[in-house]
Amino acid sequence: LVIIMEWSFWPSFGVYIWEAIILMKILSIIVGAIVDAQIGDNLLSAPVMTAMGLVQGIVTMSSKDFMDFLLSYIVGFGFLILERMYIGPLQSNAFNWLHSAVVKAIERLKEVLGRADKTRSSDGDGNQISGEEATETLEPLIGSFASYSCDTLSLLYTPFIMIVVVVFRDEAEITKLYGIKESDMEFYVLFALAIIPFQFIADMFLQNALELLHGWKILEYLEF
Repeated sequence: LVIIMEWSFWPSFGVYIWEAIILMKILSIIVGAIVDAQIGDNLLSAPVMTAMGLVQGIVTMSSKDFMDFLLSYIVGFGFLILERMYIGPLQSNAFNWLHSAVVKAIERLKEVLGRADKTRSSDGDGNQISGEEATETLEPLIGSFASYSCDTLSLLYTPFIMIVVVVFRDEAEITKLYGIKESDMEFYVLFALAIIPFQFIADMFLQNALELLHGWKILEYLEF
């Protein structure tokens, strides 16, 4: 996260802000997968992903002007829709398919070399059954809600971080390095505050779309 902040101080960072936002979104997916694999619990990895979202929100202030800042938010929101609707729900399936493909390739190689295990077929049937049972669990839904919670916390914390940057302008020097005037920072703070209710409305539509697209019983899960 410190490296991303230092990278945002690059003078030409605002010129390539859209590309940087997409790169950071992809990086957050990779980092999230690595952290989840190491920790093994979405709750424990939530603070890391929330901090990642906060950093992404702060570095967008390095845009050339306020209009580019607004356009950068639109680009980030568009990628957020793709991540919520397709990338996140299908990420585990893609990793499982890749893992099974590698395992099958290794088994085929063993067969060619004459060292295949005779009990491979029976073990494969058991793994297939357990895999089918695993897909019927609530893990994709819980993972989606964990990602939504991290994004919501980042959204709520961003105005506070901006206010801290304004109050400690001389100590932090972030706005000076971004070339933002002290009088212009109020527009960034007001936008961060004004966008919160509209983001909640958009999240409601996204949750409904997830329920229709993937067949998740989100309402029943919340009521239960």
